[in-house]
Order: sequence, then C-alpha cells, then structure tokens
Amino acid sequence: MKIFGMSDPHLSISTPDKTMEVFGKRWERYLEKIDRNWNQVVSKNDIVIMPGDISWCTRLSETFDDFKFLDDFNGIKLISKGNHDYWFSTKKKVITYFDNNFESLKLVEKNPYNHQNKYIVTGFKGFNPQVEKAVYEKQLQKQYNSLRLLLRNVSKEYAGVPVILGYHFPPLFNEELRFHKLFKTFNVKYCLYGHTHIDYEQMFVGERDGINYHFVASDYLEFKPKLILET
Repeated sequence: MKIFGMSDPHLSISTPDKTMEVFGKRWERYLEKIDRNWNQVVSKNDIVIMPGDISWCTRLSETFDDFKFLDDFNGIKLISKGNHDYWFSTKKKVITYFDNNFESLKLVEKNPYNHQNKYIVTGFKGFNPQVEKAVYEKQLQKQYNSLRLLLRNVSKEYAGVPVILGYHFPPLFNEELRFHKLFKTFNVKYCLYGHTHIDYEQMFVGERDGINYHFVASDYLEFKPKLILET
C-alpha cells in the first residue's frame, strides 16, 4: 500500500465561474490533468492525503459534484481544511455528509485516521503568517495551542504510533520553528503542506530532525499525487 499527497486542487466543477485557469498557463485544463494523472499512480487500496483548498464552493450542500469527482478516483482520500474551504461547516456535518454520499472520502481535520496502527493521519489548517502585525502573535499562539491539544490527544490515544500531518499552511515560515518543535515532541514523522502557488523554490522539502516535509500543492506537482511512502 502506498501513501500519496496532493493539496490545493481548487476544484470548480460545482462552481465553473471560479476556475483556476485564470491564473495562467500552469493551470490550463487542470481538472483534465488531475483526471488523466490520478489513476496512473494511485491504486484502489492506496491513500491520498489532501491538506486543504479542495473546493471553491461556499456551502457544503453545493459541493457534491466536486467531491464526486474525487470519489471516483482510486484510493482513500484523507481530506483536511484549507483557508479557501469556505464550504467547511462543522466537523460533524462534514463527516456525516461524506459518509452518506461517498465511498472513499474521509475527513481528518482534527480527526485522526488510524492506518493499520502503522501511522496516524490527521489534519490541521494551521497558521497564516500573512495576518496583520497587530494580531500576529495572538493568532500564532492560538493556532499553536489548538494544534498542541490535537497532537497531545493523538499521542495519548495512539501511544508510540508515528503521525502523518496534513498541515495546509507552510509550517517553516521565516524560520519560525515553534510548530516544528511541536511536531518533534509529538512524534510527527511526515508533514504535508501546500497553500502557496508562487515562489516554489522557497518551500522547504526534505528531512529535518527526523521529520519529512513534503510540499504538495497540486500545481507544483503538475496535478499528479506525490508518493510519500509505502507501508
């Protein structure tokens, strides 16, 4: 079994007026690229972790076509929240919606998924470093505390099992290592993130202190899920 990652597909089947194609050549026919590439690399029993910015819809009730598009592909899709996922209402409502309508979609936003006791996959939107300076430290600490609580609870429930974290925003911004140190404390071994669609070369990819960072924004990956590991 393989675990892949791909974030930020910004699906617009349900909202065709919000297509990402307006953002340049890289995004031309991007839905077709996803459709063409996905099953070339992902098999039926694989997992694809998708940390945020899944659909442009503003209401959960509008998302069916976008999520059906994903559901039809191979693999289990583990979805967490991004800053543009306006459709996200409450964890309970999203889980119920997924369970009632789709076979392969699972919500992992603050909601651990146990992969055969080998890895725990969970998701967290994270902190946007572009907030105003006046509220920067307050918002940073708020997100830090929330993530710490999530990881602490996961550590207690699944003691000793390594964690794969889908974290939407880049976690190593400006060498702010607060979150990185938190990952070390609570056995996070893989961190998948996206969010940004410019300055790819500034995104950290690789291992640091035993934590493997993967930048998985869909446009960076040329709309093909990236292999993270085999289990």
